[in-house]
Amino acid sequence: MSIVAFLIDFHNQRPGLTAIALADLPITSGAQHYPSTYALLASVVPVNAAETSVLDLACGDGFLLALLESRRQQNLHLSGIDMSTGELHRARARLQASTELIEGTAQHLPWPIESFDHVLCHMAFMLMENVEDVVREICRVLKPSGTFSAIVGASAPPSVVIQAFKTVFPKYQRKPGLEKVRFGDPRTRSSEGIRELLSPGFSNLVLKDVQITLRLTPEEVWDRFTNMYDLSLISVSDGDSVREEFLPLIHSACGAEGKLDYEENLRYFSAQRC
Repeated sequence: MSIVAFLIDFHNQRPGLTAIALADLPITSGAQHYPSTYALLASVVPVNAAETSVLDLACGDGFLLALLESRRQQNLHLSGIDMSTGELHRARARLQASTELIEGTAQHLPWPIESFDHVLCHMAFMLMENVEDVVREICRVLKPSGTFSAIVGASAPPSVVIQAFKTVFPKYQRKPGLEKVRFGDPRTRSSEGIRELLSPGFSNLVLKDVQITLRLTPEEVWDRFTNMYDLSLISVSDGDSVREEFLPLIHSACGAEGKLDYEENLRYFSAQRC
């Protein structure tokens, strides 16, 4: 199975998981605080612009587009594209009819040149195949001086949770057909790699690390892992075994209230089309 087929199947079966995991989590980026990663991305789009067109790339269930809709901003034209029909079905139910939704991929965007002032992408750019093609397509559909802004994954800080994950998960084989599935281009997960990917067509790159800090019970940590791709790569029966091994390894780090610190790192970037 290809990464594209895996992602489509995952999101068709479990639409809305990204928003469930991140929509209500406050984040810190340097000295700035935001209600969520979605709010950080939405802040890129100016409130007082005379007329603005926005594309949400891999829009999922439409949470980011709904956040922009909630401004009730005149002359704000919104579009979204996703390859999961399950996600798009939820998005259509959430969004106004005036918001355009299209089934498709980032490698072949169905809009003419210079269609958008802003392209936004929440937690998907780092999963995409042929990422150079994606960057070229984004550059093509952006207007001159338009911006491409995204939230992507980044390496998690060392912790008891991450050490337990690295100890347990590699013991288990993937489901047949999923052995060679790899998520995206490694360059999308580092500042240097992002700089390299965007350098041909973009300038004025801004990069910010984003921290999510949680205080969770071990069972709550496990619940967050069940919403991630890694657990879906192994069999259901093995998933039960992973849980039985994983939880005792992190119980030892809990305080008196039965909780432990759990941190996730993400990365925000924004660049301007040359």
